[in-house]
Parts: sequence; C-alpha cells; structure tokens
Amino acid sequence: ELRGKRLGLVGFGAIARGVAAAATALGMEVHATSPSASQAEASALGVTLQPGLDELFSTCTHVSLHCELNAQTAHAVCARRLGLMPSIAPDGTACGSHLINLARGGIVDEDAAADALRDGTLASYSADVFCTEPLPAVSRLLGCDGFVGTPHVGGETAEAQERVGSQLARAVIAALQGDVPKDGVVCNPRIEEAELLLS
Repeated sequence: ELRGKRLGLVGFGAIARGVAAAATALGMEVHATSPSASQAEASALGVTLQPGLDELFSTCTHVSLHCELNAQTAHAVCARRLGLMPSIAPDGTACGSHLINLARGGIVDEDAAADALRDGTLASYSADVFCTEPLPAVSRLLGCDGFVGTPHVGGETAEAQERVGSQLARAVIAALQGDVPKDGVVCNPRIEEAELLLS
C-alpha cells in the first residue's frame, strides 16, 4: 500500500518527473531534491522540493535515485543518510524505509546498504545498477533479506527500446537540421558551437 507514504526523488529529470506523476496517482506524497529543479516544474506535478539530501532522506520513507554519478553524488547514500530515513509514514503506518537505485552504481555505499538491511534500518533495497557489474558473487547484498537486484536491464522492454530508438532518430534529424534535440535527449551543450562552425 503506497497511498499516504512519502516518496523522495534524488534528481528531477524526465524519468524522475514520470515517477513523480505515477507515485502521485497512487496517492503518495512526493518530494524531490535537485540543483536544477525549478519550483514551477515541481509545483505543476504537486511535488515538494527539499533543499538537500539530508532533508529529503529525513522526510521520506521511500527514496528513488535518478541522478548522475559525479564527485558530489559518489556514495552520497551512506550509512548516516540511511539512518535519517523514517520508518513510520505520515499516515502512521509502520512501513519501514525503502531505497531504489536505478540511476548509477556508486551513488549508494553498497556496504552501508547491506548493513542497513541487516540491522533493520532499511526494509528493502532494490537496484538495477551496482559499483561493479555484474554484481560480484561475494557482494554482501546478496545475503540480505529485502534486497532485490537486476543486472542493469531495467529498461530492456520492447516498448522502451522502441521509444529510445525513435527518440534518438528524432534527435539526429534535429541536429542535422541545425536544431537542438528535444524530448529529453541529453546532448552535448556545445552542439550550437559545432553548428556555427559547420555553417
């Protein structure tokens, strides 16, 4: 039962906004933190922006990661932050704390996640990405109740592959026509400079 629970999104790009819309439809209260998130975008989706990771983790029973791996996010999900998560939802339900990582391996300190699963700090940890892929047979996560892992295949559905292919084709056509690709396609910000050089 997700209704009445708080979902925290780390990152607020296209995927996180889609998750926010789905979670809101299920009755969750959604929070997010991202240095690039605009209050207008968040408000349009009914999302409350938090100023940072500590505030997000201390507010939400469920956290889903949708950010890039960089110097600021490497092992950002650590034992201390996992310990901030409430296990009681705003509706009073003792639902436990839950973490999802579909972003990048390395954002979560996997040993800290294993410890948190073992001592009950986390009720569940689901991941499609890991520091080392495939996940080594000696990973401490593999012996934990509450751990669900997939081998970096979360987007491997026929529909997802078709959508990505179409998105990429539109982006290439746009770039060849001198336009900046849209549809949430990540593009080298220097494309406009390259366009000027080609014309």
